[in-house]
Amino acid sequence: MGHELQDRISLELGTRVAGRLRHSPELLEVARQNLARWSRLNANSPSLLRCYDEWREILTRPLDQICALLSAETEEGQRLRQNSPFAGVLPASEVWEIKAQRRRVGNIPAKTGPSLHALAKDKAARFVGVSDLATNPKHFEVFGQ
Repeated sequence: MGHELQDRISLELGTRVAGRLRHSPELLEVARQNLARWSRLNANSPSLLRCYDEWREILTRPLDQICALLSAETEEGQRLRQNSPFAGVLPASEVWEIKAQRRRVGNIPAKTGPSLHALAKDKAARFVGVSDLATNPKHFEVFGQ
């Protein structure tokens, strides 16, 4: 998946997350829990820890500012969405549908081989990051193995 397509997907995901947050601000706790878990899992990665610290600071801001960043069509918004802590706010099925829809719009064929969608049907699975799972598998967890 090319960077331009990934950016369009992350913008769509960010916009939908912002909509959910406006209706259910308690979902901010999902992001806080993700950041805490990711910080433990990636304790030896200073660059990721800096990203997580930046998001922790952002999460102290008013909800309107957080939502604006998630849906901002700016370089900062794009950069922040690459490590969005809002994984789990949207159902995996909605995330996959957005990706499939964007691929169809961009005439990009779906990946071949075993799909993560099939994996999620077989096991309790959830996204723990917005990044494309094929290029960033650390952002996917499977539970119940």
